[in-house]
Amino acid sequence: MEEMIGSKMRRLEYFDFARGAMILWMLIVHCSLTFGIIKFGGNQYSPVSPFVWLGWFMVPFYVFSGYFFNHKTSLQKTFLTCSKTLLVPYAFFSLFGLFVYEATVLISGKGVDAGILSGWVPTACLRSNTPLWFLISLFAVRVAYSAMNQWVPRGNTVIATVCLLLACATCGFQQILGYGNILLGYYFYHLGTMLRSHERVLDRYFVLLPVAIVFIVIPFITHVGLAFVLNLRSPGWVGYMLNIIFSCCGCYLLWFLSKRIRTDSHFFDMFAFIGTNSLLLYAYHRPVLNFIIAPLLKKALPSMSSHVHLVVALVLLIGIYIAALPIARRAPWIFGKADKRRA
Repeated sequence: MEEMIGSKMRRLEYFDFARGAMILWMLIVHCSLTFGIIKFGGNQYSPVSPFVWLGWFMVPFYVFSGYFFNHKTSLQKTFLTCSKTLLVPYAFFSLFGLFVYEATVLISGKGVDAGILSGWVPTACLRSNTPLWFLISLFAVRVAYSAMNQWVPRGNTVIATVCLLLACATCGFQQILGYGNILLGYYFYHLGTMLRSHERVLDRYFVLLPVAIVFIVIPFITHVGLAFVLNLRSPGWVGYMLNIIFSCCGCYLLWFLSKRIRTDSHFFDMFAFIGTNSLLLYAYHRPVLNFIIAPLLKKALPSMSSHVHLVVALVLLIGIYIAALPIARRAPWIFGKADKRRA
């Protein structure tokens, strides 16, 4: 029993490490966009650019969520759990982003901007906090998957394949949280369940080698973009499929390598620390970065390069994350966590 518990703890730790690595990379991408280092949907990067190799940084969150899917959990319980862990943080941080935006507008001497509400319909989030699209997307995916698992218990592989084909067929109409992206999220979520059920076979070096080769080759034969924002330059359904394969390979490599990082190293601890409460950092960073940190840095350090602004912004965002952790522990329901004090 002690060995089983130890194994379980290590599994949770390396998933924290992987989540932390992807969240940190997401911060780098968003800071790079904010300070003009890269352009949204740009195609000016060579196949050796890290912005190409790690454009799938949101995909692991679907895969890892699917990995922990419990086939015995009822649809009703899944709906209630997802409402608490995804919809509550979504509502709270939507209001938080709106407050930060409107406060900065008022401080600058302008009136309240009611137009900020106009972005909700196509993206399922306010323009003041655009990353929240993912919380609604994952909610839809998890509830839909649970429903199909209950109603068609042996049909999820077929359903996931149909979702993949439909996503490819609509690749020219993609939006953040477009129906194609929910279909794609469903497919990646199913891959997570398959990863768990076939873990012993997949956790082998003879699987790692071909996956790594495919991952390396694809960026040299097609344009690789952000996995959930491919509408900006659709590569056609063939290129789109290659993007999906590329993202799947990236998730596998992240999972495989994360399991082999020494858990007693400071390198591991740093990423696992970020990944433990990754939703907190994910949900608040965009409005704080766009409406507070970036304007202040550009005004206070106008002569500094964009790369210096990026580094300072990263330090500030992580510092705010550390400072906010005591609040997260006192009000875990806001951040999608169960209140252990009531357990």
